[in-house]
Amino acid sequence: MSANTNRPAFPTERYDDAQAGCKVGPYPGMTKREYFAGLAMQGMLSVGGPNGHIDGFEDEKCIAALSVKYADALLLALEKSP
Repeated sequence: MSANTNRPAFPTERYDDAQAGCKVGPYPGMTKREYFAGLAMQGMLSVGGPNGHIDGFEDEKCIAALSVKYADALLLALEKSP
């Protein structure tokens, strides 16, 4: 698995009260792996019908597993690129 896998996709600081500047620790949000898998799934489902059915895929578990597989492949490719 890529070293990038569990790094946050959109890290940010969270503030309870912006005027007072009260900061409440880092808020990492979703990981890069979760984000990329969601984008892959969105792309696959966009070609399906109203119920998201895609010919050749048995069920939603198959689509989810393939989405994660594509996310992992992208993270690995990004790690290898200069």
